[in-house]
This record gives sequence, structure tokens and C-alpha cells, in this order.
Amino acid sequence: MGYFTKDEWMDGMRNLNVTNNEDLKAKIFDMEESLQDERQFKDFYSFVFPFAKTKTQKSMDVEVALALWEIVLKDRYAHVPLFIDFIRKQEPIKVVNKDQWTSFLDFCKVISVDLSNFDPLSSWPVLFDEYVEWRRDNGL
Repeated sequence: MGYFTKDEWMDGMRNLNVTNNEDLKAKIFDMEESLQDERQFKDFYSFVFPFAKTKTQKSMDVEVALALWEIVLKDRYAHVPLFIDFIRKQEPIKVVNKDQWTSFLDFCKVISVDLSNFDPLSSWPVLFDEYVEWRRDNGL
């Protein structure tokens, strides 16, 4: 996942004005702080998909996606642990495609955790319809 050559790493550090570990720690802190901005976070989230999948695949292995959702989204949105539980218990998919990846962030932002504003006629990926159905069937 995410391979950088030494030259790419060095160019990146130069572009960030990083010359030592303390500079790098400060830049990482600044980057983490910048993710509080919704637009910057969405850009970061969009970057994760192509970074995490292999170059030859159009999709990401579901276990990789689950791990990344836990790292990237778990503390932001209440749907995340429930959605991960659904994927692990129901095993409805083996891979996550780009549309599912991208739509999940929007789903978390738009659909209330109690699912009261979910419209079954909306154009979410089928996986999300299955998630909502699973939640309702299990009283979650």
C-alpha cells in the first residue's frame, strides 16, 4: 500500500521545508489540524482510496477498507462502527469500489444515525440499502 521512492520522499520533504524529525512532527501536527476543515478532510479521504488499493485493481480489498474506515472515520461519524459490524457479520462484499468508498463519507454526513432521513428511492449504492435494511431488521 502506498509506495514512495526515496527520491519522492526527499522531494516531498523539501517541498514541505522539512530538514529534521522535529520539523516533520510539526508538519504532521499541522496536517492533522487541517483535517478539521471539511473540504480538506474530503480531499484527504478521496486521496486514501487510490493510495490504499494496488495500482492494478479498480477496487480495494474489504479488509483494507474496513481498517481504513476505522482509522480515518471512526471518531467522526456514528455510522462507522455499525457499518463495519454489518460488513463483518453479513459479508455482503469482498471488495469496496471507488463509488462505495466515496459515497460512504457522504452517507455518514447526510444520513442521521437513526436512519430517519434515509430515502430508499435515493441513489445510494445498493450496499447502503442493505446496511439500512440490516439495521432496521436488527433494531439497531
